Amino acid sequence: MVLREERRWCTYCHHYVANPLVGSLASPGRRLGAYVVDVAIPTLGCFLLFILLSAVEDAEGTPRWVVVEVGTLLLVMAYVVWMLVEFARGRTLGKSILGMYVVMEDGRRAGFFTMLVREWIGKWISGFFFGLGFLWILLDREHQGWHDKLMRTYVVKKATTLPLSLGAMGDEGVSRATFSGAGDAHHNLDAANSLQR
Repeated sequence: MVLREERRWCTYCHHYVANPLVGSLASPGRRLGAYVVDVAIPTLGCFLLFILLSAVEDAEGTPRWVVVEVGTLLLVMAYVVWMLVEFARGRTLGKSILGMYVVMEDGRRAGFFTMLVREWIGKWISGFFFGLGFLWILLDREHQGWHDKLMRTYVVKKATTLPLSLGAMGDEGVSRATFSGAGDAHHNLDAANSLQR
């Protein structure tokens, strides 16, 4: 089912209307936190490895700088492999730690190729024009940066507790048993409006 763009996300709680179990749009602050984690972990890891390897004395006379460079290279390669595995799951390390992942317009998790282009090409484009593509997240109604718009993706927070009224939508992927809380009528109204179009 393809929903009109303005009805893809609930205007009140930002859950995905067609299947609320997908989650809700992640806030710009949470996304910034994931970005900080994505940058901080490899930077801190390389820094610590550099300090540790700099202190190592090699008995065979290998220059210290060779040990440091090889160790740093191995750490960077391990991190890249780890990130590629995370891309296949539709997330980065920071998003995984903060309970987020990337979805396509239809609510499916983003795949490896989508994540690869989004993270390594799309984010470069977002940052190229003085970071305007990242600042766009603050201005956009659905918190999309240019890299999201390029790949037609959204960053969502994993669904934990959802209003009971979402279960009344009749979507086969939605079970009433998974919802808790009293529920609000706005979900039924948003769902009905989006399905009628």
